[in-house]
Amino acid sequence: MRAFRIPGLPLIILIIGTVMAWGLSWQLSRVIHERSQARFDALVDSSVAAIHVKMETQIALLRGGAGLFAASDVIGPKTFYAYAERLDFGKNYPGVLGLGYSAYLRTPEERREAVAWMRTAGGEPRFRIWPAGPRSDYSTIAYLYPRNVPNRVAIGFDMLSEPTRYEAAMRSARTDEISVSGRVRLVQEKVLNDAQPGILIYVPVYYSKPVRRLRGWAYSPLRTGDLFGAVFDHFHNREVAITIYDGAPTPANLLYRSQADPIDPGFRKVVSFVVGGRRWSVVVAATPLFESESPLTLPMLLGLGGTVTSALLAALAGIQARAMRQTRVKVRQRTAQLQEANDRLHSESRSRQAAEAQIRQMQKMEAVGQLTGGIAHDFNNMLAIIIGSLDLARLRIDEPRRVLRLIDQAMEGAQRATALTQRLLAFARRQTLDPQPTDPNRLIENMLDLLSRSLGETIHLETALDPESWTLFVDPGQLEQAILNLSINARDAMPDGGTLRISTGNVVLDEAYCAEQPDAVPGAYVRITVRDSGCGMPPEVVERAIEPFFSTKAQGKGTGLGLSQVFGFVRQSGGHITLNSCPGDGTTVTINLPRHEGAINTTTPAQERPMAVAPGWPQERILVVEDDKLVRSMSVNALRDLGYTVHYAASGADALAVLDRNERIDLLFSDVVMPDMNGFQLAEQARRKRPQLKLIFTSGYAPAELIETGLAETGGEFLPKPFAVDQLAAKVRACLDAPRAAEATAS
Repeated sequence: MRAFRIPGLPLIILIIGTVMAWGLSWQLSRVIHERSQARFDALVDSSVAAIHVKMETQIALLRGGAGLFAASDVIGPKTFYAYAERLDFGKNYPGVLGLGYSAYLRTPEERREAVAWMRTAGGEPRFRIWPAGPRSDYSTIAYLYPRNVPNRVAIGFDMLSEPTRYEAAMRSARTDEISVSGRVRLVQEKVLNDAQPGILIYVPVYYSKPVRRLRGWAYSPLRTGDLFGAVFDHFHNREVAITIYDGAPTPANLLYRSQADPIDPGFRKVVSFVVGGRRWSVVVAATPLFESESPLTLPMLLGLGGTVTSALLAALAGIQARAMRQTRVKVRQRTAQLQEANDRLHSESRSRQAAEAQIRQMQKMEAVGQLTGGIAHDFNNMLAIIIGSLDLARLRIDEPRRVLRLIDQAMEGAQRATALTQRLLAFARRQTLDPQPTDPNRLIENMLDLLSRSLGETIHLETALDPESWTLFVDPGQLEQAILNLSINARDAMPDGGTLRISTGNVVLDEAYCAEQPDAVPGAYVRITVRDSGCGMPPEVVERAIEPFFSTKAQGKGTGLGLSQVFGFVRQSGGHITLNSCPGDGTTVTINLPRHEGAINTTTPAQERPMAVAPGWPQERILVVEDDKLVRSMSVNALRDLGYTVHYAASGADALAVLDRNERIDLLFSDVVMPDMNGFQLAEQARRKRPQLKLIFTSGYAPAELIETGLAETGGEFLPKPFAVDQLAAKVRACLDAPRAAEATAS
């Protein structure tokens, strides 16, 4: 029987296939266009959001600077630049030329006083207000950080001498809000190589007493190319071109352009918004790269291809049907093979991740074990001295001279434990430092006798001190300890004698150097180099040299904390340290500490001497607040033995109750870290009850930021734990003898 065939079947297949192909082509073109529009809109939104985030970051920086001036009617250069140095501009605020303060001067007398003050107390002996010329108002730049060459050019510039700056500054003063200027040419451009448009952000600062009046402005100069370049240089793989204008999109208002404007872009959008009282326009246009990823020619090709395919299908319908059946079988087989391979890969990946996690955990546990073992070993030795000496003292209580010797031994063990704790804090960069302007040459010269005695006769000590060496702002005691630790390590590396050379010099670290040293920051530094001619170290030892309790010395010949303490001190002081050594060629340790432009401290720790302390009087009343019972008992008994009348409390709430019950309390002596209420919070509430109350805080360990902030806000003193009775007596006597705030103001 002959098979039934439909006439014209190839033509029917061709017509149906062509209609479907062009229908799919039209639908695909719509989908591609909508997807491209959605992706472009997302790029526009993320671009505008990035601008907002960047400006909010700069505004937050400026609000912090304004808050500094709002805290006091007199902010000197030392306070301002110390605050600004902690902001780390190069790392946290790229594109920001600086943080500054511009004083508002209404009268000729105010201008003369400002010039005189800046030339003396302000640290600018050549200060002048420029440009010259009569104006109704003046606002001269007094402080600007960083203190580099471009920013120093701007010192003394009158911010109200130019209309754009004048309008922005006065707008901020009028509205008491953040104000952004229009496009200006920054003063710093005089010495910078690549000229860029600039803007300024202002926050008004006011005197609070006796009446509120305008004091000046905290401000930031911004180079828009650097500011937004950090955000958009590689933004979305250059799929969009971003242009920012101050106002209408005209060449005169251009602030930033990420790349040349595309010619006839398929997608383009203008977004306007207000920043600091100025309306900005952001133009986002699709680039050829964006267009290439959204090809609208594909639907056309699909339609033509569908027509050709339909013709082929009409001719090969039968063959294709058979081929499809065979293909489905092969696809099922291949899919099963791929699934099996994929399962094997997932299993191997999980096994590899588990092994890597186990190795990382083993490395962490090894490091923790080494640190714990080192601490346990040294503290057990010291506790053995303390416990053994106290036990023997209790047995020999009827032999006073021997008891005194045993107590001295216990005290020595406790002091060694204190020193170990300080070294651990130095390694962790959590110790409380006392930085002072210091001349490195004078500090090293004052140490020469100590170093000579420590090194012995077989080691020749040389110095090469640069007479033009800059000033440092560091803790001189910790710097002495660092140099001494390096010298002792060098001595141990030269058992048969040799040469130790200590040198100083000035150095400026550039971007190229810092790119190779991740921990280094570009800037001006004082370099202290300690080089020995000893046996040197192999690379594997150099890599572990700064680990705590790691030592190549024999058991009992060192704690293994020397280099780690030096490393922690230098990093906490904002410096950079390198260690270069190879077997047989000695070791060189290079310390780079930031330059400080200020007066030199002529006193070093080696010159300081304890002073006699006068006893207390019963009419002087002290409130001791300490949550630890034994420490509280020791402090109370020591102060009573010194002659003071002492009250005590175990918490902040109890201390406030004691203040309510007693008419007179002269001094609050409080621990910092306590449950529910720390010492600084207690002091704040206590001062509300007793404004003239004097404050001393103590702590075995608290974050350095908490200590610095608390002391600055309360004006109190700090005595670190553990402390000896004579240290406690000296601190209390000095605090009580200091004039009260009201007396100091009256004098």
